[in-house]
Amino acid sequence: HIECFIRHHWLWQLCGVALDEKTQYLLSARYILKKSGKEMAAELGIPADNVRMAVVRAKRKAKRAMEEYTETENH
Repeated sequence: HIECFIRHHWLWQLCGVALDEKTQYLLSARYILKKSGKEMAAELGIPADNVRMAVVRAKRKAKRAMEEYTETENH
C-alpha cells in the first residue's frame, strides 16, 4: 500500500521513483515525522485547511509514480 511506501521514503530513490520536493515533504512530514496539519501549514505558508488536500494530492502523485515505475519495469 501507499502508506508502506511513504513510511519508507528512502524507497523513492531506491526504486527510482522521482517525486518533487513538496510531495516528498508532505508525505514525509505527515507519515514519517507525524507532524500536525497546523505545523505543516506553518512550514509551507498555506492555510491549515489546505494541508489535508495537499497530502491527498501528494499520495495520488506518489501512487501514480509507483504505478508508472512498475509498468516500465515490467516491460
